[in-house]
Amino acid sequence: MLFLVYPLQNKLVPSFRSTLALEFRALTDELEEYHQFRPDTPPSEVRDRLARGDRCFASWHGGRIVDAGWVATGAVYVPYLQRTMLLDHGDIYHYDSHTSPEFRGRGPFMARNSYVARCNQSEGFARSVALVALENRASWKVLTRSGLQTRGLYTYLRLGPFSRYQQNSDCGEELPPLISVKSVLVPESLVELSTSSR
Repeated sequence: MLFLVYPLQNKLVPSFRSTLALEFRALTDELEEYHQFRPDTPPSEVRDRLARGDRCFASWHGGRIVDAGWVATGAVYVPYLQRTMLLDHGDIYHYDSHTSPEFRGRGPFMARNSYVARCNQSEGFARSVALVALENRASWKVLTRSGLQTRGLYTYLRLGPFSRYQQNSDCGEELPPLISVKSVLVPESLVELSTSSR
């Protein structure tokens, strides 16, 4: 997976407009509305994400969610890699973005992304980070056009019961480490950093 970064410090985050009249807000208890938007995501998973402190920012149009994405800090499980990524202090991870097919190409993703980046910046985060699968060139192009920079690559090779992880940095900086536990006990120092960043 490609590791992408969007620096937030000392930067004017541009505002992108959509052709739709949108309202942005963080999901709180609108689980039914989210399930209508993403029927493939079980409500129990949404509740688990919210319970561990992840936040969902949604784009609302005509009284329904048409686009949404999640953010997390600290220790984040990445199902694609079957590993937990330990984020640096000041990093906020963006994941599981989705736009309803009938609204693609009308700008809700870019408009929400810039709104969330400005929120994260005002909360004191240093950078937004994201992972994109190598085969997902379309998403990579959209993200790099919006200002994210590819900083490295995580690879995971599986052969029967054997697996091997590798990470390569494109810019000389360390990538966030991956550990092999799905549920981790986060060290107190990470908890303090995570909560002080919000």
